[in-house]
Amino acid sequence: MTLRNKGALLTRRRGAAVVLLLGLFSVALFLGIGPGGPTEAFGSFVCYPVPDSVRSIRYQDNGKLGLWLEPVVWMRFSAGKEDMKTIVRQRGGKLRLEENGVWRGRGMAPGWWNSFPLGEGERLYRLHGGPKSIVGKGAIEYLRIDATGTKAFYLLWGI
Repeated sequence: MTLRNKGALLTRRRGAAVVLLLGLFSVALFLGIGPGGPTEAFGSFVCYPVPDSVRSIRYQDNGKLGLWLEPVVWMRFSAGKEDMKTIVRQRGGKLRLEENGVWRGRGMAPGWWNSFPLGEGERLYRLHGGPKSIVGKGAIEYLRIDATGTKAFYLLWGI
């Protein structure tokens, strides 16, 4: 093989590598890139703008390197009672105590996330119309609020 042929071969390989990287980047953008930190996740999934009283946000998703084939999001946070009511109202929350079995059936949840049966005074809401349309209409979202009205667990799954 001549020096000229070797140079042409290297140029083609570099070109193919660039095309491959651009393709992978495009796929990542198409499938979605998860939010940055917990506050960004809250604003993306639960409520935007994030109410001032929201604290202690813990967030985890099933994304792999930002790619979501079928997203599942778990979140825990605390907020003032009035802000909790605002979140439920903004998101069109409907009380769904009978769906407690569905809520509990979401295996693979992180250890810090509450998948136990509803306790006395706890409420489970099915949410609608998220702040950012990052998932399809088939997504199901729940917000579980404890008896004090100040601690909540959020679940999203599906596309």
